[in-house]
Amino acid sequence: MSSLKGWIKYTTQKEKIDKTSLNNDYNDVLNTLNKVTKNTMLFEDSDLGIWDSNGDINPFNDLKNINFKDYDGFTWNGYVSIKKEDSYKLGLSNKQDYYEYSKSIIPNLIMDSGFDINNTKWYACLHLDSSKNFNIHFFFMEIKKTKKKHNDRLINKSAIKKFKSNALNYLINRNDILKTKDKLFMNVIKDIQINNLTSLNKNKRYYDHINIKLEKLYKLLPKEHRLQYNSPNLNKVRPLINSIIYDILSNSKVSIEYYKYIEKLHDIDFQNKEYYGVSSEDNYIDNQIQKLYTRIGNDILNNYKGYKSEQFLDNQKDFLSKYIFKMNFKSNNITEKQKDHIGISLYKICYYLNLNKNKTRDL
Repeated sequence: MSSLKGWIKYTTQKEKIDKTSLNNDYNDVLNTLNKVTKNTMLFEDSDLGIWDSNGDINPFNDLKNINFKDYDGFTWNGYVSIKKEDSYKLGLSNKQDYYEYSKSIIPNLIMDSGFDINNTKWYACLHLDSSKNFNIHFFFMEIKKTKKKHNDRLINKSAIKKFKSNALNYLINRNDILKTKDKLFMNVIKDIQINNLTSLNKNKRYYDHINIKLEKLYKLLPKEHRLQYNSPNLNKVRPLINSIIYDILSNSKVSIEYYKYIEKLHDIDFQNKEYYGVSSEDNYIDNQIQKLYTRIGNDILNNYKGYKSEQFLDNQKDFLSKYIFKMNFKSNNITEKQKDHIGISLYKICYYLNLNKNKTRDL
């Protein structure tokens, strides 16, 4: 257990660690820092200032019922840094915030590294002494040793990449910038829907290049199979759909909000790279634009389904108008409830055909 003792000895240095209890009412980390000197223990509310997934804890007391006398397994430790000037903006203003942050990312690192979360112990604490950053230091170990090869002592690169991505996504998700991005996304969709740009305008007088392409698309769409933007059966027509979407986003009624949205994506991508040298995901901007294209593409396809339904109803209306009084309706042994249901359905047909009261009664 020497590695755990060494980690605790380092992380609990009085000039470094925040020892407030997670239940402490004093929430403002930055303001509290202004009240302590280098030789003063920052806070002394909890035993060691260390926590696990359940809150404040003393690791030695936590492990006292486990026999580690002959333990020779590997242990792992690391830290996550947050710039002090960004901590409030990212929603990390007190120890409880950092605790919740660690609970979100450390267990995922453990599982992504190939460990059984039920066979591990992890601990973390908050250091406030750095001139530029607040640091979450963490430590984890297996209870029963399963990693026996020398190379197992290294966390694989894939798990580290996911850890950075999860750490970053958690912060971005707490940030108002993401809410702004989502709002701009919906503004684009709203402008498209208000101006009815994803459906075919039946009035030829108002035909433009979007309507011409929509009419062409309607003729090429498969008559069967699922109509979803990302469906493989639309591979041949997807370039045409993308061309329509591009024209829609270039439309003067939409382009202002769309360019604001693109600008915000670049802001987020820049912020991601500033923190960790990588984006929260590969090709972040392209992936977000693809989500927008998927949403608009599905709107186009849903409007096509409505267009087909209208065509069908128009055809049925013409047919019924000519032949409904020539039809012979037959029924045997129907109940009163069934009669009521048939009567209601026939009344709806009459209403749909704009029949007057006399013809409705005759039918």
